[in-house]
Amino acid sequence: MSNGEINRELQILKRTFSLAITSGRIAMRPDIPMLEEDNVRTGFFEREQYQSVLAHLPDDVQLVIEFGYLRGWRIPSEVLTLEGRHVDFYGREVKLDAANSKNKKPRTFPFTAALRTLLGRGSSARRRRTPAAHEAREQLSRPERSAIERL
Repeated sequence: MSNGEINRELQILKRTFSLAITSGRIAMRPDIPMLEEDNVRTGFFEREQYQSVLAHLPDDVQLVIEFGYLRGWRIPSEVLTLEGRHVDFYGREVKLDAANSKNKKPRTFPFTAALRTLLGRGSSARRRRTPAAHEAREQLSRPERSAIERL
């Protein structure tokens, strides 16, 4: 069993004692030390690296990547599952269905200025079908093209 798994169990135990204090069943909570965890995630892009990679992508793919970056959403399961019905321009929010969320709970996010600009670019790109844009789309896989059409 890893230190992380043990710590999650200890957190439950600590919470149990806190609830017991709140209900008046006990007067104080014992000190429960946590184990040290070494599970720091690595491999993230710095902003400059992200922008450099983004500049080399086709415009349509940039929209998908930028949306995921701005919202912190997972590309395959969250961004690529979005459809027009998930974007409410009047209410200024984007909704993610529970079925597509990691924790199986629906989420709603308000537009930021950057997200509004990005979604506006996506709408313009869909209306503007130039030969160069068509060629770029043809280089993408079917799921990627489908996702871009839904943005």
